[in-house]
Amino acid sequence: MTTKMQKILDRDDKQWVDFEIADDKGRALGMIVIRAVETRVERPTDSETYVYGYPLDALGLGSYPAAYVITARDGAMFGASQNWKAFATIGERDAYIEKRISETRARYAKKFA
Repeated sequence: MTTKMQKILDRDDKQWVDFEIADDKGRALGMIVIRAVETRVERPTDSETYVYGYPLDALGLGSYPAAYVITARDGAMFGASQNWKAFATIGERDAYIEKRISETRARYAKKFA
């Protein structure tokens, strides 16, 4: 028997970050940030029954801060879909969010300013 985990997300908030930059079509550029708590619980499987689950990773089972960060146009999600990311600490999550915002803002400023 192997053990997999199920992820349960409890969303805290959703934030629109406006870069105050417009693209060639005049759409406001920015990012949408969703913060959550990801709870990971054991989900056993056996050879007779297949149950979908995620393989255990370094964080293991428990509750962790998580984030979903995606580019946006006029406050609506735009571009490639992103994965939820879980972190060991809130500080790590916040650093990840700030890095994504900073890098994306710089890229858009260079392209559209």
